[in-house]
Amino acid sequence: MIPIGTCAVFRRTCDLSVALSELPWTTKTQPCTLLIRVYCVALAILSLGVWVARAAPTSTDQNWPQWRGPFANGVAPHGNRPLTWSETNNVKWKVRIPGSGSASPIVWENLVFLQTAIATGKKVQPPAEKSPVAADAPTQNPQGSPRGGGMMRPEKPSEFYQFVLLCLDRQTGKTLWQKVAREEVPHEGHRANDGSFASASPVTDGKHVFAYFGSRGLHCYDRQGNLEWEKDFGRMQTKMSFGEGSSPTLFGSTIVINWDHDEKFDASPAVVDRELFLRGHEYLYCVTGK
Repeated sequence: MIPIGTCAVFRRTCDLSVALSELPWTTKTQPCTLLIRVYCVALAILSLGVWVARAAPTSTDQNWPQWRGPFANGVAPHGNRPLTWSETNNVKWKVRIPGSGSASPIVWENLVFLQTAIATGKKVQPPAEKSPVAADAPTQNPQGSPRGGGMMRPEKPSEFYQFVLLCLDRQTGKTLWQKVAREEVPHEGHRANDGSFASASPVTDGKHVFAYFGSRGLHCYDRQGNLEWEKDFGRMQTKMSFGEGSSPTLFGSTIVINWDHDEKFDASPAVVDRELFLRGHEYLYCVTGK
């Protein structure tokens, strides 16, 4: 089926052939029909190419598809972000994010995706008390004792968390869908000010969204929030209690994850056009320039 725009191009091209037959370098006795046909075909192909370019899907560099942007360097090639903002200045909208986390938002066209961890309030039953240990019995790495440089090991979690992927409308901040990838008690904690249970940022190819929660697995959703597949990699053991935090990345049809990364990750902004998406402690901000 020929697109409507292409039909119009062909019609205009045929009309143009009539005009070309009357140009000075043509004669009524011997019109340059071959040259006219070449011009008609060339114009049709050029116009069709323009139509295909306009119908092409949005490119990666026009969005913020992963942690630190399209080229993973914090640069928005087509961005024109606002330089100043506050709680009341240049804020297009703000919404309270359920739960907590330091995952950065990603943006594709009119959709904003964000991961978070929501405490449910449900507690696990404490383990049965063990028999007393003799006073002279040695203990190895007791809970709460200093580890590696005098750092205190955080307490083991005892509460169920929901590990959630959110999808918000870029124009209004309205939550379009919210999916629970996993609900469980984390097997180890993190230092209060240096980590979270939702530190990894999602990544998208424009058709699928990949949410990675470390020891809670990798989960693939479509843009409507339907689960396509998920993969469990087991339990991660982090060092120095910074928590799990590395974000996945895409290379062609391959998704790459970094296992057992103990570097601190802070939430970085996402930039698309004239809008800046920032995650604070409680809110996700969409900041726009004037």
